[in-house]
Amino acid sequence: MKKILLGQNHLHTIGGSETFIYSMAKQMTQMGHQVDIVTMQPGFVSELINREFGCSINIFRDSYDVAFLNHTTIVNGIKSMFPGGKIIQTCHGIYPALEQPIGGVRHVAISLEVSNHLKSKGYESVIIHNGVDCEVFSPHEPASPVVKRIFSLSQSDVFNQILQTICTKKNLVFSCNNKFTSPRIDIHNAIRDSDLVFSLGRGAYEAMACARPVIVADQRQYQPGMMDGIITSENISLYLENNCSGRKMQRSNRRISNIRDRKV
Repeated sequence: MKKILLGQNHLHTIGGSETFIYSMAKQMTQMGHQVDIVTMQPGFVSELINREFGCSINIFRDSYDVAFLNHTTIVNGIKSMFPGGKIIQTCHGIYPALEQPIGGVRHVAISLEVSNHLKSKGYESVIIHNGVDCEVFSPHEPASPVVKRIFSLSQSDVFNQILQTICTKKNLVFSCNNKFTSPRIDIHNAIRDSDLVFSLGRGAYEAMACARPVIVADQRQYQPGMMDGIITSENISLYLENNCSGRKMQRSNRRISNIRDRKV
């Protein structure tokens, strides 16, 4: 049994890195390890972790065997609290300041793109792609061969409106979920209730685990609207290099926008 510290800057809402911490806490407690959580913004997800897995939030032991941490704020804080401790920083992206590497710790990159970014800053890393809890994200039934229900995990109201317009014209049922306005831990149910999913990153992996086809597309604050396109067995390895972010193919979302102006 190990004493393990998991941490990231914010756990008050749910998203990719929050789900990462939640899944790590679930797996490690099931394996019998003692797991504590550190976060600067406790809330929705940290409360779930505490309630479901019994992990303490921001209450520390004298020492830890290893700390798996996200975000510069947490890594710097734990380095000062436990000097000489074994710390592994997982970097989930290349743009946000919180995702930049910190010296004096070991690094995990969730894609080749992130690994190359870390290398450009002088840091070696091990690539471990985003894991998915396949006990939760699983295909209770096969995907329908006919697409009638579209589900979007986009964070952009503009992009979701484009999809809504297209679906209305083509008599398709559209639904969406924005993690910032409607956080939910049971997103797997919404994915299973769809025939096609629009998402980036972890959402794309979760949809594939539920055996749903995925179109990698979105608009984010840190990048313009762009997409890779639909994921297939032939291109998945290529798209994984950039964490299914749209940055591999960098196709403009205008291709989707143009569809709404065509006659149905």
